[in-house]
Amino acid sequence: MITAQTIPSTTWSSFQRDAKRVADQAADSDILLQRRDGPDLVIGTAERREELVESVDVLTRLLASVIHEATLLRRLADPAVLPWLEFLPEDDRELFAVEFVTTTAAAIDLGTLSPVSTLLHEWKNTALVHADPRLAAAMRRDHPGTGETVPRPVG
Repeated sequence: MITAQTIPSTTWSSFQRDAKRVADQAADSDILLQRRDGPDLVIGTAERREELVESVDVLTRLLASVIHEATLLRRLADPAVLPWLEFLPEDDRELFAVEFVTTTAAAIDLGTLSPVSTLLHEWKNTALVHADPRLAAAMRRDHPGTGETVPRPVG
């Protein structure tokens, strides 16, 4: 998550008053534009963005090429890499590692990292359930239903 501590920031209204100054600063470093009436924005150079995308692309393809190597899967599933993995069962850690690499490779091909962010949020939420004994017990208990198939949502 980008915060004011990780990159320089300015307010949206300051940007509107002096866009040239902010654009000049963005030539050296990305700038966080803080807004009150919408999500914050980041302004930076296209060159820096392309460098980031290219780097992630190469790293992802490298990981994808060796994903089935047991050593790599163990490293990606290691809580030393992502401490919240500690709360996942071992099988889920391995599943996370595979999903992370394949999702990242597919997302790069599409030109967006949004699916990777979604995947990370979903797995973190799964870890949260496992971390709370009451939630974990509730998820493991049998949930009898009526036996009816729920129709697929439309739209």
